Amino acid sequence: DSLKLTRPIWSGKIYPYGEMRNITLLSYDILSKTSNQRRLNGGSLLKKILLDSVDHENENGTSKKKIYMYSAEERTIVGLLQNMGLWEPHILEHGAAIIFEVYSDSLTREYTIK
Repeated sequence: DSLKLTRPIWSGKIYPYGEMRNITLLSYDILSKTSNQRRLNGGSLLKKILLDSVDHENENGTSKKKIYMYSAEERTIVGLLQNMGLWEPHILEHGAAIIFEVYSDSLTREYTIK
């Protein structure tokens, strides 16, 4: 769709809102049925994000890094959302992004990720 190419008429029953959509959504669900699958599909990225956030904040503002950027394929992004309980079934667009921000409370020294 983003390339503005014309699809054959017969493909309308299959793509984008037909069987291909259904199969894609089913594959996302199958990849995250068990806790082991969730850990493998998105869990490692979530762990990396959390560890980097904690390490950065433990440096007490001495780190020169202002941003961490990660790249992942759509299955990993879906897995990340599923691990956080934020997944709503849909087909991801190209260039989909998830943004995490770390906030600190200077009084309590507690950190929050939003």
